[in-house]
Amino acid sequence: MRMRYSGFKKRFLSLIITLCFLVSCFTPVGIAEKAIAEASSSSYTAYTASELAEKAVQFIYDQYQAGEEIDPYAAYVLTLAGEDLAGVREPQKWIKDNQPLKNQIEKQADLLGNENTLITYLLATQNSNGSFGPLANDYGTRVPLQALALVKTELVELSRENSDYPVIFHSVQRGIDQAVAYFKNRYLDGRLTYAVDGFDFDYRCVEALVNSGVELKAWVNEGKSLSEIVIASAEAAAEEVAHKPGARDAVYLAKEIIALNAVAPDSNKLPILAKAVINQQNIAGETLSFGQSIYDQVLVLTALGKIGQLNNIDQEKAFNYLETFKHEHQNAWGQAWGTAWGGYFPEESDLTAQVLTALSYFEGARIQNITVAQAIEGGLVYLGDIQEVETGAIPA
Repeated sequence: MRMRYSGFKKRFLSLIITLCFLVSCFTPVGIAEKAIAEASSSSYTAYTASELAEKAVQFIYDQYQAGEEIDPYAAYVLTLAGEDLAGVREPQKWIKDNQPLKNQIEKQADLLGNENTLITYLLATQNSNGSFGPLANDYGTRVPLQALALVKTELVELSRENSDYPVIFHSVQRGIDQAVAYFKNRYLDGRLTYAVDGFDFDYRCVEALVNSGVELKAWVNEGKSLSEIVIASAEAAAEEVAHKPGARDAVYLAKEIIALNAVAPDSNKLPILAKAVINQQNIAGETLSFGQSIYDQVLVLTALGKIGQLNNIDQEKAFNYLETFKHEHQNAWGQAWGTAWGGYFPEESDLTAQVLTALSYFEGARIQNITVAQAIEGGLVYLGDIQEVETGAIPA
């Protein structure tokens, strides 16, 4: 059978090829041979691309009604072809056992790996020496420790309500203990040196350790405790900017704020550091930013939020700046499904998580139908959509 293609876009061509591939998968050998025989004896038939796609969809539909199963990929391609698998426009078409095909596919997905979470994924990546990740180093361990420390408190509350949570809590606590021991052993024997903006043992490690319940006064090396070193670094920065405004950039000062707030939340140096940061705000029209990028922005906003200093900036303008990096996310069905933030790429899950953390300190973050709360909800929907069912991981 000869076919003539009219003009169409590359994406449509890909769709047609895929549909044809699916048809070949659905078609038994005997049927295919019969079709070839009929085609060889028939006269010339010309089909447009649209007609070909319609025939492919119709064939898959007929096979579906005859009892063939539709897998998630086939359903995805049918959605691209414009089929309403949810049964909204055509309530009786893609229905079997009184259930729309879309619901059937989603239930299949829910049955796969529904016990896998970010927590189980993190714990599964922990190494025997307490570190995390394939590189088994400080850089790859600090973020998982931060995450586990943050969920620990919530798990304590949940354990009182659900008998399943104590088991999870003990697994989390064991993971925290092993990671803390990894850092402690390396610090006490001199293999780690604290630097607030260092590559390895930095402000994030300090905050993660404190959130894990570690008393850093007991971590003594060469006559000084880790808490003393952290405080001395922050106080030196505060003294520097007090005498010479602008001596340190906002990003560096934000890191000092986070570390100092972790070990000495009542320090009188925190307001000094915050003021030095706020003095470096960049206002352009209806936007307010810090540093040179959105990555700098979220770090600074988070630091100010942790010490209750966001009220001293125009939160609406700071939010407007973040909005310029927001993008609509589409799920596998091609529907708008949450929002993501991106600097280098339209959708960056790690940046999105950082934005949500910063926004959680904004006024209205927990009030429904407020712009900030809606932005947070959109980001959570996006992260949930891209989470891998099999592992519970959120790809970065």
